[in-house]
Amino acid sequence: MNDREYFLTTSLSYQLQAARRELAGFRSGEAWQKMRAEILKAAQKYPATLRGASVHGSSYSQDVILYGLKGNSANVQIGWIVHPDGTLHLVTAHMEDL
Repeated sequence: MNDREYFLTTSLSYQLQAARRELAGFRSGEAWQKMRAEILKAAQKYPATLRGASVHGSSYSQDVILYGLKGNSANVQIGWIVHPDGTLHLVTAHMEDL
């Protein structure tokens, strides 16, 4: 399993609020896979900002625009951490008023 697959596990579907997933069209049991694909695509297009570093690693955030299954757009802030051993994990993804 590569780093991207590791941090984008099924737990991603629980990190976004159900009501907002439904508004975006991501409410079915398999929709988290499509949301994961959208996050990966957006993560490559938008710059990440270093937020801080600790013994656990370096924290980054990204403000991105994601598109739901119904074509609706949403401003989403994504949080990442790069651990000292180089592994990358998604920490959070939530809608923002930007």
